[in-house]
Amino acid sequence: MVTSIETQLGWRTAMFVVGAMILLIYIPIALFVIRLPKNGYVAAHEGSPQIDVNHLSQSDNHAISLLNALKTSQFWSLFGIFGFCILCLGLIITHLVPFARDTGISPMSAASLLTTMGLCSIAGRLTAGFLSDRIGASRVLFCGLLLQGVMILWLSWMNSLGMFYFFAFLFGISYGGNLVMIPRLTASIFGVKYMGAIYGSLSVADGIGFAIGPVLAGYLFDISGSYNEAFLITAVGVFLAVSLTFALRNKR
Repeated sequence: MVTSIETQLGWRTAMFVVGAMILLIYIPIALFVIRLPKNGYVAAHEGSPQIDVNHLSQSDNHAISLLNALKTSQFWSLFGIFGFCILCLGLIITHLVPFARDTGISPMSAASLLTTMGLCSIAGRLTAGFLSDRIGASRVLFCGLLLQGVMILWLSWMNSLGMFYFFAFLFGISYGGNLVMIPRLTASIFGVKYMGAIYGSLSVADGIGFAIGPVLAGYLFDISGSYNEAFLITAVGVFLAVSLTFALRNKR
């Protein structure tokens, strides 16, 4: 939609429309978010017994503070996973369209790849949530990151619109599921009492990854004239994230 408006009316008008949509749709919806539980409703894992933060088990009924969470390998594993996952996502969101256009794909078709990714991410979120209740969130995250890394490597061989759509389909499913599993595992490992502080701290990795990914890819493209190096480096980062999931394997 934005690409169509930009083509016909210019990028300034397109950005105005996007801003108006945020003001008229997203902000009113946000007003309906319930911030606090009603009287009589208590979140799970509200207790805070003494536990060894270095030996967490699935059966522990716990609520770990941010300070104690920072002392665990699980926190930093999730931090690294979040960072590499978003670095990859930021690169794709920023550079997939120009990369596709460089291979001869039309502007409208290239833009539709992001639409396809977004729609498929919905399926990924729903599927990942369903599977995590049956095989465990860490296993779902492992598979999602592995698929994400493989798809990034495959980008270097893209040469047709059909291949790009296939990429958008699988990448959308993988990143959608991955983003759902990170808060799921955060609550599972650390409890929900301090979920806001802990997940907020983990989200720092989100900002770092999104800041580095697009710039790194743009820099490597400028000096080499190709995205291949950026895809390779990003894939290595995602595969490192895959290895970090083993620190979470005892958590469902």
